[in-house]
Amino acid sequence: MSLALLEYEFRLGRRSIIGWGIIVVLWVALTAWYWSILEESTLEELQRLLEKSPEWFVRFFAKGTPLALTYTVFYIFDYYVLVYVILLGAYAAYAGAGAVVDDVLGRTGGLTLATPIGRTRVMLARLATLTLIITMITLVSLTTSIALQLTLVGGGELGWLLKLHTIGIPYLVACTTLGLLVGSALPASIAKQVAAGLILAMYTIETATKGTGAEGLSLLTITHYYPALEIAVNNTTPVTSIVTLVAITAILIAISATIYNRKDLPV
Repeated sequence: MSLALLEYEFRLGRRSIIGWGIIVVLWVALTAWYWSILEESTLEELQRLLEKSPEWFVRFFAKGTPLALTYTVFYIFDYYVLVYVILLGAYAAYAGAGAVVDDVLGRTGGLTLATPIGRTRVMLARLATLTLIITMITLVSLTTSIALQLTLVGGGELGWLLKLHTIGIPYLVACTTLGLLVGSALPASIAKQVAAGLILAMYTIETATKGTGAEGLSLLTITHYYPALEIAVNNTTPVTSIVTLVAITAILIAISATIYNRKDLPV
């Protein structure tokens, strides 16, 4: 894999790191600050509201059904699920599809075809670059979350934050490889939007079918294998889910590379 190609692709993605970094820092700061100013009576009221809220609403924003409103639950509810799991997951899929279809939309396929390293290695280089971008955004989220918990929330256990973000990386990489597959298989004009929409659709299916007769459908979604609330609240490491995410990633890369190698690229 060419280091020059990796460096070039990374330069193209620097704005994404800056943009997402700003969003993450501001959102985490707002979450930690708001929790720090809550009074005991307000917390009790929020707990009652949580208990009275429709179960589907709580499941959607907390990725599960929390029993008590702690800072960990509030962090998951107010920031992590919406920003990291849903929005950043959708972005990862969108960017993954873009790694394939931007050659078509920009009519730069001739450059890809002219490289001496082959299409598969070009795809892998772009995936490696996106993985690096995802990792850097994750590190921004982790360091900001730890710093603000120590300064605004008053310390406490930090291991759950480390596990949550570490396991988040294979989840986002799996979302990216889904984008690669969509970008390889669908027309360039719709591939990126479809890839992002699939993550939201998967998350909706997972949370909507939980506890119902159709819960088995959630096994077909990538989001099912990232139990963020369980990791945070119980401070657990879901080994089976991690292995499944790695397997999904490997399978999607193999299928995407096969389709991409046969795809016509405009020159």
